[in-house]
Amino acid sequence: MNAASVCLDPAVWAAEISAHAELPDERLNRRFAEITATFAEKPADSIPQACGDVYSAKAVYRFFRNERVTVDGLLGPLAAATAERCRNQTVVVAVQDTTSANYSTLLSTTGLGPVGTSEESKGIYVHTTLALSTTGLPIGLLHQECWCRPPEKRDVDPHVLDIEDKESSKWLHGIAGANEAIADLPSAERPRLIHVMDREGDIHEVLETIASSSDGAIIRSKSNRLIEGEIKYAHDAVVAADLLGTQVIDVPAKHGQPKRQARLELRSIRVTITPRCRHAAHVDRKPIAYGLVEAPEIDSPTLALAFVDHRSDGNPFRRG
Repeated sequence: MNAASVCLDPAVWAAEISAHAELPDERLNRRFAEITATFAEKPADSIPQACGDVYSAKAVYRFFRNERVTVDGLLGPLAAATAERCRNQTVVVAVQDTTSANYSTLLSTTGLGPVGTSEESKGIYVHTTLALSTTGLPIGLLHQECWCRPPEKRDVDPHVLDIEDKESSKWLHGIAGANEAIADLPSAERPRLIHVMDREGDIHEVLETIASSSDGAIIRSKSNRLIEGEIKYAHDAVVAADLLGTQVIDVPAKHGQPKRQARLELRSIRVTITPRCRHAAHVDRKPIAYGLVEAPEIDSPTLALAFVDHRSDGNPFRRG
């Protein structure tokens, strides 16, 4: 499958997904196919808008209220269809990020948790892993999880907690979920995954998990980590590295700012991260090697640092 073939007609996309549906009743599978096709045609509309009339909308709401329709039952076909579209692609980019859904206006809804910075805002958090081609074309959903934060903050030092007891375990779940989605593909037809995360994903357990696999990663650096060598900290070491060159990129318009061109300086080094194990939960952390890339904009305070892959050639898009 080439990159262009991942862009499907909405009706074809919906048919592919519904073909993987395994709900408890064949009537539910057929209904799921109809709903998926409706949403595919009007993805930005609300349920009433997409359905076109009140009777069709009520049928959709009844489907989602059905106790036999589970979250896993709906997400499974999406991931399975995405895996099929990943078949025979050399590399697939698995992009993770978190968003929140604010349901503060739903006064009768129970079980919601705080979202955002306002104490009055209630809703859920959604962490999604999307598959993209190396040219940026969307392929589909690989993994997704939802949760509500507890209304009261835990009175415990987060540094002493194991990663699985923290909300940040979502990044590990995304890695595992993406690999699980493509696990049934024959090894010769299975793509190499490149996990892309923002600064929140700069966690030692995440870096270590990827480094111990055949996957690659591009993770924006947040922590100025301890490393081996004369220069003890990663950010200091890459700033001291030789300039590799400059790159001009197009910056699209946003937030009232016009589009422009930015000129970046590029530096890159190999580092071996040496974790500090100050807390009992972290005693098993191991040193890991990664490439660290710096790309600051010239004449601007904007700075971009990212840990890239763990391969000796530093190329995250090389198939393992």
